[in-house]
Amino acid sequence: MLIYLTMQSDLERHKTLINSLSTEIQNNIRLITSNKNTLASLNIEKTCDKFANQYETQISDQLHITQQHWKELSEVNNSLDTIGFRQHTEHEEKRLWEKYEELTKRYKDEKKMLSLLYEQQKEAENTVRKYLDNKFGLIFSLSQTFSDILEKYLLKTETTPQNGAYFDMSLISAIHKACNDEQFENISELELYAILNLLPSSGKFIIKNGERNRVYYLIHKLCERLPKEINKAWRIAILQSLQLKERSYLSKYRTAKGKDKTLELVEFAKRMDELFKELNRGL
Repeated sequence: MLIYLTMQSDLERHKTLINSLSTEIQNNIRLITSNKNTLASLNIEKTCDKFANQYETQISDQLHITQQHWKELSEVNNSLDTIGFRQHTEHEEKRLWEKYEELTKRYKDEKKMLSLLYEQQKEAENTVRKYLDNKFGLIFSLSQTFSDILEKYLLKTETTPQNGAYFDMSLISAIHKACNDEQFENISELELYAILNLLPSSGKFIIKNGERNRVYYLIHKLCERLPKEINKAWRIAILQSLQLKERSYLSKYRTAKGKDKTLELVEFAKRMDELFKELNRGL
């Protein structure tokens, strides 16, 4: 599909469609990752049972009504069968036939409604069979695969700072003091300032082994500090600059607060939360 799209579409349309598809996939990854524990613990079978049995009460009530009409109709029918063996008036027989016709119509209407409820219940049961398994793990896995494939077709763009630098030197200095030569290889404050503000720099931001999840959390905290209208553009640009996959970032930056957290990661998240809280007090 992607190959066909690139062959048949003009450049701008291709770019718009691919970016739109990528956004939807990244949203899937973000939503499933941020609600991982809830989605994994969903009682799908109970929910499906509730959906499949949603007509039980209506069917029970309607069945009772239909049986009552059948009972009344049977009594009138028996009276018509036996009326010829006893004395009766023409008016009495006419009244029985009128009642028979009225009850027959009522019974057919109620039976029709009961049949409709049974059909709705059967349709609900057939629908349930499609959703008995928890598919969120599969959707997440497929979304990751699609994201990897899409990266080959996405047109890379550079994002430049808007209205000057994104972050001031006081923030960069605090991050440098807390993370330099810990989460990333030793660089100067000025180099870190240039890198995080997407400015030209001769320095290299090299993440140390085992520190990637902490760097993801740091990027997340920086994103939170930016206005909503520019934080996504900065995030995409900084991830590209550091050669980090957005899919990996979206699935990992919450690890410090999730089920797969480690003591070291939790402690780092606490330090970063406190660091940014202190800086916010100083604003």
